[in-house]
Amino acid sequence: MKVADALFFREVLPTGLLEDTAGILRRSDLQRIDVALERFRRLFPQLFFAIHIRTFRTPTDLQMFGFWLLNHAIFRDQDQTLNNADGILLVMDVESKQAGLTFGYTVEPYLDKTDTYACLCKAHSSWVNQLFADGMIALLMHLEGVLIRKHRIHRTDKSLMPRKPITSSISNDTPQVG
Repeated sequence: MKVADALFFREVLPTGLLEDTAGILRRSDLQRIDVALERFRRLFPQLFFAIHIRTFRTPTDLQMFGFWLLNHAIFRDQDQTLNNADGILLVMDVESKQAGLTFGYTVEPYLDKTDTYACLCKAHSSWVNQLFADGMIALLMHLEGVLIRKHRIHRTDKSLMPRKPITSSISNDTPQVG
């Protein structure tokens, strides 16, 4: 984490659940994504989903940045009873056309690298066509299905043990955004 602190700042970063500093989303896109985020909140009140879109000026490890942001951010519009361990974060770098999903420790028993990669792949075709909101909504809908399915499995199989934190990203050797 010291390396990430040196790269990305040391202070806590206030941010919203939907942060588009790259400016790729239109107002109608923001409204559609807000509806999808509200649906996620209703289905999973014990979790939150955040989206952080930006343009990195230098090559950045999105997995490291996502993990750092999830640990250092204060998400302004999240339920204050939740902490960052209850979060799932989508980070998109518009410049490198990469995206990554990072999740907190609470979500660990329910997601693995294969699941998060499948979620990113659901969004890929929309992102390639610059339909960013469509891709994010497709990702969220697929994630909801995965979490529901994994919860059922986890509930019935008591032998499941927590795993190490895993992040997933789309990088140069996998399908890219836009």
